[in-house]
Amino acid sequence: MSLAGAGGAAGGGAFTKDIATQPHRVGLGLASTLPPQGPTPEAMAGKQLLNWRKRGLVAVRTAERARLSFGGASLAVVPSFKYLGITFHSSCCLAGAAAPARVAAARAAMHSCRALSAALGIGAAPVQLQLFSTMVDSVLSYGAEVWGMQLAAKAAAGHGSTGCAADTLHLGYLRRLLGVRQGTPHAVVLAECGKRPLWLRWVMRAARLWNRALAAEQGSLLRQTVTASAA
Repeated sequence: MSLAGAGGAAGGGAFTKDIATQPHRVGLGLASTLPPQGPTPEAMAGKQLLNWRKRGLVAVRTAERARLSFGGASLAVVPSFKYLGITFHSSCCLAGAAAPARVAAARAAMHSCRALSAALGIGAAPVQLQLFSTMVDSVLSYGAEVWGMQLAAKAAAGHGSTGCAADTLHLGYLRRLLGVRQGTPHAVVLAECGKRPLWLRWVMRAARLWNRALAAEQGSLLRQTVTASAA
């Protein structure tokens, strides 16, 4: 037997023994020699954030070159602004900018709702649900007929949930009110409380807005806006 053959046989025997006696050491040694299997989640998140910033910068520069004006006065170019309580941003979709802002406002309203319930000694679940609908849901869903349709389409095409922070806030409150686990299925929680999914209520609001626009006069601003957006 040649030296190479003997060495290969000896090496193979030693390698087999190492696997049998110290598999963790052999596994670590092999893993250290393999190339990386792709970008890490941190790298992917950083790349996505960089892409958003690039899109925002491009949008701002485009607006600067356009030199927009209204009534003879030049309009200021900003990366984001708020109009009628809805946040618009140059680097993300309308839902991506508006929904987090509405959730932040609704969370503050929810704390006020809980404090009011505690101060008045309100313990009945139906009354607390009515307070939540009046004080919190009205803030959370404000303008959802405009910014919520992208999230509603995602829920309708998926598992019945938008997966956004608004759903988390709404369902979390209902679960705490019922005293059930946070892992309780959405459908069970909603059925027990007699509530429709948040995204379905947004669709109903959008339908009412559409019907109002169609019933408006031909020259009204609402009808012109809706017609232009649907073209």
